[in-house]
Amino acid sequence: MATPDLLERFDALLIFLPRFESKESPGEWRGGERGIDGVFVAPWFDPSELLLSFVKACETGGWVLPGFDWMTWRDDHAGEQDSDLAASADIPTLKQLLTSFVRAERFGEGHLAAAAESGSITAILRRVRELREDAGQVVSPNIFQIMESVSARTEPYHSAFLAAMLRWSLRKDRRFFDAFWHRAAPPAWSLPTSEVTVLTEDVVVTGRVDIVLLIGGEQVLGVEVKTRESSTSPGQLDRYREGLRDKYPGQDLAIAFLTPFDRGRAGDAAPTLQSIKEFDEFASNFPQCRHLSWLDLAEVDWDGGDLWAQHRRYVRTTISSEQRRLAWAQSSRTRELADFFGADAAERFDQQLAAMVGELNRHHLDVSRVQDPAAFAAIFRILIESEPVSGASGKPDAFDEVSRKPFLEGAAGAVHGALFDLAAENSSVWLEGKVNYGLRVAHPNHAGGVSLATSRGPDRLEIGQPR
Repeated sequence: MATPDLLERFDALLIFLPRFESKESPGEWRGGERGIDGVFVAPWFDPSELLLSFVKACETGGWVLPGFDWMTWRDDHAGEQDSDLAASADIPTLKQLLTSFVRAERFGEGHLAAAAESGSITAILRRVRELREDAGQVVSPNIFQIMESVSARTEPYHSAFLAAMLRWSLRKDRRFFDAFWHRAAPPAWSLPTSEVTVLTEDVVVTGRVDIVLLIGGEQVLGVEVKTRESSTSPGQLDRYREGLRDKYPGQDLAIAFLTPFDRGRAGDAAPTLQSIKEFDEFASNFPQCRHLSWLDLAEVDWDGGDLWAQHRRYVRTTISSEQRRLAWAQSSRTRELADFFGADAAERFDQQLAAMVGELNRHHLDVSRVQDPAAFAAIFRILIESEPVSGASGKPDAFDEVSRKPFLEGAAGAVHGALFDLAAENSSVWLEGKVNYGLRVAHPNHAGGVSLATSRGPDRLEIGQPR
């Protein structure tokens, strides 16, 4: 019998079936022609939001297998059509198919688009639907999964939804508000008996605080909301504390940090989570703070209507899913930046990069999101100057002036120029490539160096060296 968790993972994929069946574009090829200066621009594939969201749903839903030898598996099934494999596939085979698609895209752009256009992804999703129907249960569409399928920036909606539920609970019955208060407010604070005002996006001198609860002009509870681990930025809680102190002087202040996992929920993933590190550092200087998980709220026994029930399911299967926790627990075993530069340098690099340009799409960055090219290039110094690569000698640049021209003359010329300058200024860093370039740094354990960034045409960069 299918578990509720598996049913929700089915549903997270089935949201995309109508869009693939309607032949919605998976993206388009760009480049592949000569510019006005006569320089040839290499072709590169620009994936659509549909394709990026589908891959994210596969990865967060546990449909992509870590460590799976997909190349050998592909060789073993070389004579079979993907649609034929999907027609009678069990869950492990579906995972193998989807893993092979996602991994192959990293070795050759456009592979996923070809799978979409050939009907292979549609065939897989239709088989998912059959398995879902065989489970004998039908769950209505989840509005929060639908939102994520069309937009990557959903965090503000969850914050606004939580604030709306708190207000409703204050009017309807207080079980949810009281449960939230007991978990989020300092233990010494009694349940409010005076008027409670729930604000969203409260503007302070240091930014915007997601939710602020004002209690009778005497107490202020600021709530910082995160639905993704990668959106945590260093010092954010400190800044919001100071902003709230400035705006509400003389009132008793507390801060609650709501994230996918707190230390108790994270288990063996705790050492890898920036949100836990950020909270621990903040709590060491400001004791009136609490760290809570979305799971704490999803477990509240409260009749909040159908939307609340949908959100509880979404928390368990997406925001704070066991698959996501396991992915973080296993992250120390993946070939990411930490393996080359050390955990501390990799963490600082990731956090500063996220603070500047937001979350990446599978390591890919739209260069137009970089507002300060010099500051962007400077972030890479965290890796270049890290202890594991300190003192290593680089190679001569192997990306000539003619090849650089389309990058320097394009709309993102200042960004590429800053990276070129970075290579020129550091003896351990060099450029290589013919049409696209790779920015690499010397490493004592890797003769060819380690990739810092690789261009995918003038408008896109792949950051790091993903496996």
